[in-house]
Amino acid sequence: MAKRRLAASAVVIDPRRGVLLVKQGRTRHDWELPGGKVKKEEFLLDALLREVREETGIDVEAQRLIGIFYIPAELIYDFVFLARPSRKADVPHPNPPEIAACDFFPIDDLPSPMQGFTRQRIHDAQHGRSHLLPTTLAPKHWIE
Repeated sequence: MAKRRLAASAVVIDPRRGVLLVKQGRTRHDWELPGGKVKKEEFLLDALLREVREETGIDVEAQRLIGIFYIPAELIYDFVFLARPSRKADVPHPNPPEIAACDFFPIDDLPSPMQGFTRQRIHDAQHGRSHLLPTTLAPKHWIE
């Protein structure tokens, strides 16, 4: 039986520049939240900060947990946090080949293509919504 894995993702919002998004370079080509898998014995928040920095070059500060989303098809628990850039002047830089592009986008003018899961997490962050218990996503819900 496969092991369940943990991931950490961030809705990074800068009030002046909008939300930080990445476009995967290897597999999916939609605009997504920066983040990734938590390494064995790595603290969850350390993984979040590492993944955002690796994918975008931006250092962030986690502010609060938006929710825990279980993706049964991949056996992943994705912990999604609201975060903000540590330094307002930092410019995002993609890390190819994993990340093809990254940038800040106005929340009211998000790029396409983007999955509904990503849009909903941005909406949750913008409106202060938190999911109190782990939410199991229906098959393919996180990528539709």
